[in-house]
Amino acid sequence: MSSFTALQIIDQARTYVDRDGTDDGVTNDQLLPLLSPKYFALRRKLGDVAPDVFTARESFTISSGNSHTISATDFGKVLKLERSVSGGYVPMEVAPALTTGIVDSGYRLVGTAIEVYPAAYAAGDYRLTYITKPDAVIDDVTDTLELPDGAEDILARQLAADIQMRIRQDPTLQLQLAAAALQELIEGLADQYRGTPQQIAEVY
Repeated sequence: MSSFTALQIIDQARTYVDRDGTDDGVTNDQLLPLLSPKYFALRRKLGDVAPDVFTARESFTISSGNSHTISATDFGKVLKLERSVSGGYVPMEVAPALTTGIVDSGYRLVGTAIEVYPAAYAAGDYRLTYITKPDAVIDDVTDTLELPDGAEDILARQLAADIQMRIRQDPTLQLQLAAAALQELIEGLADQYRGTPQQIAEVY
């Protein structure tokens, strides 16, 4: 994983189309709002291929009731929920929506809350592993984008295509190069992820 500022990616995009921002009327302030949705979409795609790249954990205890509101501000998507049993952690299944009252053991995500079923036996200690979501890119100098090496080029190519569209040039080549770079990165991460144990045995 590497960190990149929005300005670094914008500057790279400009080099791809040989525009420095002074001769095309396309400012950094115009490009910056286009970067966040591209960044979010890229993170989601890469997170689906290799979840371990963007994971974090939150441990919590349910003392009463059957619900826990996730406190992590970077929560994006549940990867797995585990319950503490006899000193270890056991993965839980997702409970079907229409049968949450009769499953042996399960959970559902409702908004930003984890609901555990059956509710009468929900009290206990849990460990949530989730895929993180990135912060919005607001400042082109201070805000950073966290990405695997090579992913920044995809965003730069996509922004380069935006520049070309704004100055009425054909963006096809930049979009093709972005798609090719994305496919290459996905294949590389998939190979790496398949070659890495998805769950390391823990010793208690």
